[in-house]
Amino acid sequence: HASLPQNVHLQVMRWSHHVNVRITMTRQPGQDGCCGNFNGQIADDDARSIQARVGLMVPQNQLLFNHVIPYQPVAPPAPCTGARRAGAQAACQRDRPGIAGAELEACIFDVCNAGERYAAQDAAM
Repeated sequence: HASLPQNVHLQVMRWSHHVNVRITMTRQPGQDGCCGNFNGQIADDDARSIQARVGLMVPQNQLLFNHVIPYQPVAPPAPCTGARRAGAQAACQRDRPGIAGAELEACIFDVCNAGERYAAQDAAM
């Protein structure tokens, strides 16, 4: 856990094959970035819209840490459909009974793109 300037709290959860990071903070005036602009409109929070608004890099004077990791674009994950999606949904519902809505969709995304172990690991959060 780390408490950073401007009421930002950072929690890092290390797993056997990945790292989850939870960032909580109060909304800041003009806030925008890779998680969106917090205006409640998901349609303008896609990568292309965010890049058009803020560019690819955080200005040096706004960094919370002292070093920069160069941006390296990656291909988007393959769509999770059909039997692959059904299997992911079954794993999520098996390991997280009662899961629904956005939390279920996030679990399905994790399982489709990284494997079934993520359903159980996400349940521990």
